[in-house]
Amino acid sequence: MGQERSVHETVATLGAAARREVTAIARHVRGLDDAGWDSASWCEGWTIREVVAHLAEGVDRFTQQVRGALAGHPIEFSMAERDARRQVVKALPPPELINELKRRTGAFYEYLETLSTDQLTAATVPMAAGLTPPLSIAYLRLQEPAIHRWDILAPTTPDATLDPESAALLIDYVLGNAARQTRPEALAGLDATYRLRVEGPGGGAVAISCREGKATASRVDDAGTADLTLPTEALVRLLWGRMAIERALAQGVLRGDATAARTLGRVFGNR
Repeated sequence: MGQERSVHETVATLGAAARREVTAIARHVRGLDDAGWDSASWCEGWTIREVVAHLAEGVDRFTQQVRGALAGHPIEFSMAERDARRQVVKALPPPELINELKRRTGAFYEYLETLSTDQLTAATVPMAAGLTPPLSIAYLRLQEPAIHRWDILAPTTPDATLDPESAALLIDYVLGNAARQTRPEALAGLDATYRLRVEGPGGGAVAISCREGKATASRVDDAGTADLTLPTEALVRLLWGRMAIERALAQGVLRGDATAARTLGRVFGNR
């Protein structure tokens, strides 16, 4: 698990990782022509241009929400407002869109770094899951470019992976939110616990429990006889529905019980 970081050290570390992710995205999309920008990402129905616009819009929106909540004037955006904001950003010329993504990401973390520990850890920002601490949003705003960078790469780079450093920073946040990523139809009638041995930075023993139409994922002291072994970055992708299960089994990214792998693949909406 490594040495415990302070809240401010955590924010700085997350911010550095998020900047690396958007820099990597920028480096990739700068080389695309118009057809490349309008080509499909892994996100069904979304082009690469739409994914980049989503990232640029989202980080600015969350900056406004955190600022508003801490000023005592909470701000919420309807889905229609979010879509309209994304269309405005999407219409920017690619170089400007890239620059806005980088600028807005940096500005979000620069702002968080000015906040006190109490401000960062108090549940004050209204979100779909309820009032949320700005610190949790700092994790979310790393998760977004980390996952979506993979979405951009995957159609043309089938063996793309998440950045291992980002995955290690995100794994506990992702485990804590895994229940929100499940598919109800895949959980119907399922009563099982799967033990995973997770390798690499951020790894360890993890159990995924599926019963009564719900799934939870948590660290455990010992995986015992693991059903599956996989790298940390692969577990993040699995829980986020970003894995071609049969390919992962064939290439040894997922090792162990193939039936368990396929079941978890369905539970978390993988292909």
